[in-house]
Amino acid sequence: MRKIATRLMWAIIPILSGCSTGTVLDEYLPSEPPTVSGFPGAKPRNVRSVVVWGNDERTINAAEAWVKAHGLSVIHRDRIHEALGTQVATEDAFLIKEETIVQAANAAGADAVVFADRADEARPPLVTVKGVDARTGRLIWTGDARYETFFGLPNTETMTVLTDQALMTAWGLQPKED
Repeated sequence: MRKIATRLMWAIIPILSGCSTGTVLDEYLPSEPPTVSGFPGAKPRNVRSVVVWGNDERTINAAEAWVKAHGLSVIHRDRIHEALGTQVATEDAFLIKEETIVQAANAAGADAVVFADRADEARPPLVTVKGVDARTGRLIWTGDARYETFFGLPNTETMTVLTDQALMTAWGLQPKED
């Protein structure tokens, strides 16, 4: 009986911890700012249109919104799928080489590709971003953001905050003060 009570206690503690904060664990957003790093570079003058590509729909959507808000036009990924032709049908879109995406973006008329990826499924979440010139394949800038501690599954808001912070770092912008 004592063994069952002990196991039950260990099962209830995480539930009570989430309830005591007033938030569901899956929707917890840390109050501390994320840790960021990268090598910044200002938006190149010759970059006007970009393709955003990544492995997590939430980071892709956040990156598209961010670059639009900062004056770039976004070429829809369907144009990249068209440029890739049958390769997308035969391969998982997430497993296509970055070089191939850059070449397809160039063929679709993009000036650059913004890769916005969730680094892995581990907690705490990590978002990496990088800009690659579609004509030359040269790395323009890169940044990443992660929370040092995290107590829940990353939701859309969390991934948006991390993507925004990574892009701000990559472009050498200061984070917004709350």
